Amino acid sequence: MPAEPRERAAPTRPVRATSTHFAQRDVTVDGVRLRYVDVRPAREDDLPVLLIHGHGSRLEEYEDLVPHLGRGRRVLVPDLPGSGYSDKPLRRYDLTFLEDSLLGFLDGVGVDRAHLAGGSLGGNLALRLARRAPDRFPRIAAWAPAGAWRPLRGWAMFGRVMRRLRFMFWPSLWVQARFWYRRNWPGREVALREAFRYYGEVYMVAYRRM
Repeated sequence: MPAEPRERAAPTRPVRATSTHFAQRDVTVDGVRLRYVDVRPAREDDLPVLLIHGHGSRLEEYEDLVPHLGRGRRVLVPDLPGSGYSDKPLRRYDLTFLEDSLLGFLDGVGVDRAHLAGGSLGGNLALRLARRAPDRFPRIAAWAPAGAWRPLRGWAMFGRVMRRLRFMFWPSLWVQARFWYRRNWPGREVALREAFRYYGEVYMVAYRRM
């Protein structure tokens, strides 16, 4: 495989894309800086909850959910490594790496036990973490967990080809984006513009690999 070209560093905070209104923090896990928000109520009546975003997404995915969950518990929402405004090391991105990063994240912010919640890839990781450390995660909420099907060899080959064809990233993303929202939803075009502003900010070789 040819050497990857040098490129600009990805921003550590949203610039043109909409940013969370919660205070943004950083913690380093095994040499990888993770951006996160940590929302704590005046009185905590339950264990913290860790919200895990979907593939290629970012913590702003849960911006409207955090205030509701945070009424009686601490809410932690990180950007996964390779996504959002966390570091994007040029390495292999597999589920074990993401699991390890989330466990290290909780250790880094001093949380021993927490509830888990997430959708898509986040739902998959919630299920995997609960199986890996059941005593640490008493409750989970996983909606539409991605990857809960048998691998298809043809799709894996297609993915490897697409990774090499750099120019196909944006056309394929544009086609895929047409299926994200119902056509009759009034906020569809605004949401798509916002998504592409975000991708434009964080896109780099390591992001495509992730």
